[in-house]
Amino acid sequence: MLANYRKKGEDQEGYIHSSRIQLIEGFPAFKIISQKDSQLTLKLDTISITIKTGVFVKGKRKLRYDSSGLLISIDKKFPWGSDGEVPITQYKSIHIKVGTKDYCMPLASYNDLFEATVFQTIAYMDKVSGKIYLIAFNSDGGGVYNVIWTILNGQIINREVLPDPEA
Repeated sequence: MLANYRKKGEDQEGYIHSSRIQLIEGFPAFKIISQKDSQLTLKLDTISITIKTGVFVKGKRKLRYDSSGLLISIDKKFPWGSDGEVPITQYKSIHIKVGTKDYCMPLASYNDLFEATVFQTIAYMDKVSGKIYLIAFNSDGGGVYNVIWTILNGQIINREVLPDPEA
């Protein structure tokens, strides 16, 4: 299988033997405990994940536009999901509870992700390594993207944001 990966900060391409690949969807999936328009709670065993979204608030955020009036950055970061317009929704918080311990994902892990749709969010857990894969498919209809957070011991160890190749 041909794979793209990063090594020392540079994009690489190479082959991986199929015996070395494990699909995320093969791991146990978290179940939906509650779901509303702006909140989702997922649970697996003693681990729960609660995601809250809300209306985008410009506040002190710095929006930058190109010469044609399209939004190109918010707080000097690419605004995923905005498709050149001011976002309507944003993530408000992502909390992970493992047993009796509570972890809040840092704002920097989601403050450039907009048009979040909690009803298209899933999570899986590799019980051998303890890693949680939190996956969201977000869009305003045009700015489709996928984000995958890899979480271990309540800490984000990786975040990948990918534009939808079919959009």
